[in-house]
Amino acid sequence: MNQKLVQQAIDLTVYEFYSVDAAGKEFRKEVKVENNLAMVLDKEWQH
Repeated sequence: MNQKLVQQAIDLTVYEFYSVDAAGKEFRKEVKVENNLAMVLDKEWQH
């Protein structure tokens, strides 16, 4: 499942990727795209 979070009036989009593997381990990453530059975030994006 992935979720797109958008903040109005700023060229900024944060994508949240979440999955669970067969053993039940969770995986979650956020990718911030700002001014056509994508960056994997180390910490959760503060809304």
